[in-house]
Amino acid sequence: MVEIRVTDDSVDPTGATLIEGMPGVGLVGKIATDHVIKSRGLTEFASVRGDGVPR
Repeated sequence: MVEIRVTDDSVDPTGATLIEGMPGVGLVGKIATDHVIKSRGLTEFASVRGDGVPR
């Protein structure tokens, strides 16, 4: 089962780009994704969780 958590309802996701940061050793994917979002001044408006994907 996949769950999408919207964290910012004010954003219109039409035409948005998904930046995927899969967790791995030391959560490097998540850390790198957070860095890209912050350094580019982007808005995180949702997160995706699913069965078989580490938290």
